[in-house]
Amino acid sequence: MKFPPFTNADVIRRLNPDAKIIIMLRNPVSRLYSEYLYFREDGQSVEEFHNRVVSALYNMNDCFRKYSVRYCIYFMGTGPRLQIGFYHIYIEDFFRAFPREQVKILKLENYSQQINDTMIDVYRFLGLDKPPDEAMTRIENKRQANERDTEDKQTGDMLPKTRHMLAEFYKPWNEKLVQLIGEEFRY
Repeated sequence: MKFPPFTNADVIRRLNPDAKIIIMLRNPVSRLYSEYLYFREDGQSVEEFHNRVVSALYNMNDCFRKYSVRYCIYFMGTGPRLQIGFYHIYIEDFFRAFPREQVKILKLENYSQQINDTMIDVYRFLGLDKPPDEAMTRIENKRQANERDTEDKQTGDMLPKTRHMLAEFYKPWNEKLVQLIGEEFRY
């Protein structure tokens, strides 16, 4: 197969054509490192992450030379899951399956800074009334899930050279994301 015969978007559409889809995006470079820290393993370090990224980039670029981008994204696994950061591919799948007015795309960085406003926007998108102010306050003050814990903080931030490599790798794909959904999603 050169591409999947159907995607998650197709399955959801088949089960519920009136579904409202909410997609939250995060800078793909930060997302990848966060995932590495979340699935903690022995020997975890910024150097180990760098080595895994170098290997994954080599494998992904090799796949691109042989196959289509969609093939590599859907059928190739890499150590760190680079393919998840190809947001435009997955969003295109949802735009093919659903009218755009049924798809809401949020930016995690905006949500983190403006929880109340983002949630009001989500309730409006879902056609729901805004909850009472005390409920909104509880939502806004709730501890964020998956915050970096002490062990993660001891690992430190990714190496600048790793961040640069990943930013360069994702750059053309992030441009496609901007073309698809707008300048607000420039990473």
